Parts: sequence; structure tokens; C-alpha cells
Amino acid sequence: MNRTQWRMALSVGFTFMGTIVGAGFASGQEILTFFTRFGKASYAAIALAMVLFGVVGSRILVLGAALDGRSSRSLTLHLLGPRIAPVVDATMGLMLFGVTVAMLAGAGALFEERLRLPFSLGVIVTAVLCYLTVLFGLGGIMKANDIIVPLMMLTSAWISFHHFGPRSIPFDLIPLSPWSSASSAVSYAAFNIGLSSSVFIPLGRQIRDPRVLRAGAWIGAVGMGVMLLCANAALSRYWPGIADLELPMGRLASELHPGVHALFIAVLWGEIYSTLIANVFGLIHLVQDLGRRIHPGTIAVLLLVAAFFVSRIGFSNLVHALYPFFGYVSLLLLFLLLWPRRLPHS
Repeated sequence: MNRTQWRMALSVGFTFMGTIVGAGFASGQEILTFFTRFGKASYAAIALAMVLFGVVGSRILVLGAALDGRSSRSLTLHLLGPRIAPVVDATMGLMLFGVTVAMLAGAGALFEERLRLPFSLGVIVTAVLCYLTVLFGLGGIMKANDIIVPLMMLTSAWISFHHFGPRSIPFDLIPLSPWSSASSAVSYAAFNIGLSSSVFIPLGRQIRDPRVLRAGAWIGAVGMGVMLLCANAALSRYWPGIADLELPMGRLASELHPGVHALFIAVLWGEIYSTLIANVFGLIHLVQDLGRRIHPGTIAVLLLVAAFFVSRIGFSNLVHALYPFFGYVSLLLLFLLLWPRRLPHS
């Protein structure tokens, strides 16, 4: 590939990471739930999740180009056919809405726990900015991630290496079955890949070049793996004392220079925002592909208002209750994507 293609692949990789890395990841909640609690087995689980991100993510991106798809509905129709696809589409829509709620709850928790501002203010500010941005489409999402993701990677690495120590590889934790950690990794990858298909499919349609898409997927997968390993090592040092915090990574950041802490808050909000607009973008196109002729702005308003009220449940409660369940629901799509089949002609 030439320089222009590599530059585009890097942008695809950043969008890949930015779509996956939302409030759950950047706050540390997802990492605790899916990896850290397994002790030393968490590192092998992260490696497994990284490989799945690369293999399946690249396949979805290339399918997006081949299917000329506008939303995840193109993917489900291709994999499941017209009879089963509507059921999965409805489930995916519910999952996207659930994560939209979790992102808004994460924004509220960030304002409340780190800025000492009202929970509702964080939710409202983030929802309004999402509404003002989402109509710019996929190009706006890619530009936002070109800025947010590099800052997030640098900040996460700084925080993680600052807290890295002898207890970062917790051999003293109660050992759990290797199958438990492996299934958690598969669930984590399946959940994130399933939801991200709402962006990956139209992204593949826009980029078209299979080499760029595959390279971008692996850039994103390796980046995800490195960030997971760094964050897991830092969080393991303080486990289980941070298990009940809404924002465990915020607790680690609070011990650093005030400037680093402020940067972490800004980056965490940016990741919440980038994932929120990706989810709302995916829901808008899914609703429109289902034949509902509703203006995108109207769909966005209805979704965000509903999510505002549901977000009062609380961020950590949503992560622990919904994310593992949605992960197992996404296993169907994961296995179908891994099953060998010929790509349709684009």
C-alpha cells in the first residue's frame, strides 16, 4: 500500500477503536467486568479478544464494501436471511439503545464523581452535543476519532505505567477456570463487534479498498489489545478495592498531576461522546433501513430523550447487568462471521 492508503488505514483503525472504546472501557468498568477479576488468566483473555477483533472486525469491514450496506441490517440479511434477520435487527436495536443509555449514564457519572456537578447536567450536555453532531454523518465520526483516540491512547498509557507495580500481575487472586476467562473474552469481543457493525458496515461501504480495511481493522485490534493490557495491569494492582467505584480509572488518574487528571476527564468524556454518536448514528440508519421514513433529527431526539430517563439507573449497574448479556446475544453473529463463506461480489 502507498502512503495515502496507510494514512486512510490509520484513520480506519482510530474509528475502529473509537467506536469500541466508550465509557465502559475508558472508565475501567468493562475491563474489571470482563478481565481483571480473572487474575492472571486475564492477560491470555485479552490476547484472545484482540485476535477476535482483528479477524472478525476486518471481515465486517470488507463485507460492508461488498454488500454496499448502509446499516447493520445489510449484515444480518446476508448472514441470516429475511426470516430471521428482523428478529436479530430488533435485538441489535435494543442493544444499541442500551449502550446509548450507558454512555449517557457514564457522562452523568463523570460530571458527578469527578467534576462535582449534577448527574443530569452531564447527561443533558452530552445529549445536546450528540444531537448537534450526529447529522454530519460518518465523516464527522472519523474526524472526531482522529483526534480523540490518539489522546486517549497516550493518556491511558501514562496512567497505566504510573501505577504499574509488582501486584500488577495478580497471581495471588483466587484462581478461576480458564474456560471462564476465555468465555468472558469471547463475550466481550462479540458484544463490541456486534454493536460496532452499525458503524463498520457503512465505513466499509465508504472506504471500499479491502487492503485498507483489513489493515485498519488490525491497527484497531492491536491498539485495543495494548490499551487493554496496560489498563488491566494498572487496575489489577488495586483490585478488589476499586471494584465498587463508578470510574475506577478516574481513581487512578486522581493520584497524578492535576493536569493529567484534567486531561483524563476530557479524554473520557470524548470517548463517551464518540461512542454515543456512533450508536445514535447506527440506530438512525437501522430505523431508516427498516422502512421508517422519519427524519434523522427526529429519531435522534426521541432516542436521546428516552435514554435520558433510563440513564438514572446508574452507569455501573448498566454495565454489570447489560453488557455480559448483550455479549452472549452477539455470539450468534460472531460465529456466523467466523464460519467460512464466500464474499458477495461488490
